[in-house]
Amino acid sequence: MLISPGLCGVCRHAKANTTKRGTIYLRCTRAGWDNRLVRYPRLPVLHCVGFEAGEPSPEDD
Repeated sequence: MLISPGLCGVCRHAKANTTKRGTIYLRCTRAGWDNRLVRYPRLPVLHCVGFEAGEPSPEDD
């Protein structure tokens, strides 16, 4: 099942993490220093105080 990421899809703080089994999780890198945010938000994210438009971080290898 494919779920729309909402704002995370176009946020510069989003980073895609892929497990060895191929599951993809979106991680909020801003959550590392902004305690208002969660590291792995529930999708779709419709409102976010830390949202900044821009290119999402590249996927982890």
